[in-house]
Amino acid sequence: MGRTFLSSGVLCLSLLLALSAPWIASASNPVPDAKPPIYSTKRTTFIPIRDNTYGVRNVSYWVTDDGLAIIDGDVIYGHVDDLLSRGLPGQHSISQRAHSIVATGSNTWPNAIVTYKFDSDATEKLLSGIVNGAIANWKAMAPYLAFAKLANSAVGQNGVATIRAPACGGCNSAIGFSNSPLTVNLQQTCTTSPGGCGVAEATHEFGHLLGLFHEHQRADREKFVHYNCANLDPACPAGTTMPAGKTCCDSGLPSGCCGTAGNFNILSGPSFDASGSYDVHSIMQYRADAFARPGTNTLTPVAPGIVVPPTNPSAIDSGDANRICKLYSAKCPLAISCRNARCPSTCKSVPRCNKPSLCDDPRNTPPCCDPVAPAVCLRQRQMCTQKGADARIPALGFQLAPKETQANKVSGTLGFNHVVTVVP
Repeated sequence: MGRTFLSSGVLCLSLLLALSAPWIASASNPVPDAKPPIYSTKRTTFIPIRDNTYGVRNVSYWVTDDGLAIIDGDVIYGHVDDLLSRGLPGQHSISQRAHSIVATGSNTWPNAIVTYKFDSDATEKLLSGIVNGAIANWKAMAPYLAFAKLANSAVGQNGVATIRAPACGGCNSAIGFSNSPLTVNLQQTCTTSPGGCGVAEATHEFGHLLGLFHEHQRADREKFVHYNCANLDPACPAGTTMPAGKTCCDSGLPSGCCGTAGNFNILSGPSFDASGSYDVHSIMQYRADAFARPGTNTLTPVAPGIVVPPTNPSAIDSGDANRICKLYSAKCPLAISCRNARCPSTCKSVPRCNKPSLCDDPRNTPPCCDPVAPAVCLRQRQMCTQKGADARIPALGFQLAPKETQANKVSGTLGFNHVVTVVP
């Protein structure tokens, strides 16, 4: 099981320059007019579930030929039996989420090393260019990440992402690390849903694998981007039609219609980190017409200056890189530098006690016995600002890089939500 590390990158490169670059050149093929298989046309089912990560929520899911349940369009939940075992019997939908969520702890990759293999040498030959392109994209924006390839014949799948190219299997991935078998599917051929997953789609799926969720499922989405449920393609089963005048916004629809509605559910609760502002250019953002009726859009802008991409984002945005820096802060040079400098500044001035006698008892002294002059806090804030910390990492929330403006994005973090809380 020899490991071959792909271009570990030079950590002494200025991460500040990397993070402020709004786009990285992608080796992906141009996105065709037809939606890529990241937007699967498989028959989708809608059920309510309860689990420790998602709490109580509605999910839309479809099942791969080998029994994996795909939720949220392209996220591998696990085996379909695992999903169904968490179903809530007797409930057809949930209008409000119950926040019965238990944080599962960090599911970031240990030491920021993603370990992967292909399921066969033939798959490696087919996908190596695509996978290497996706890895290169992430390395360019986060050079402290490492990707360790195991021999394809390696046994023992726990904690290893196996990359496959199943026909009609779509583009999908598990989210984050777990000590269990992990899968990344990158479809290349399909008769019912033509098209293959290119570098752009693989970069999106590796974002999931690193721990990122979809941007359009953030709790604050509707302040920036509106989900138009009336434009969702109902995709009813054969022999079933939508009632006249009804849309996917309505209740009491025929069974099997509007099964993809769960792909636009908001994810919230203490397990999900949505710090920072909405990033419409995130590699994790869905295109405007995702799962839409022909000629319509399911995602439309609300805030001034927002343009929802009409095609798949093809490059990692600086907000995505900032989020990965937050998730892997133990390895990210920017986070380490700011942490060592005690940034972002939390300094607060404290006036000196007006009664010196208050400080006579060393076992019970008020804060004014250790005064902090306003000038001290000012100097610390200025130092953090010079480092870029206060501009980008308030409470390690990673705000927009200073050089970016409202014209090209609505300030920036994430490719969204992750089940980990980073303490500075």
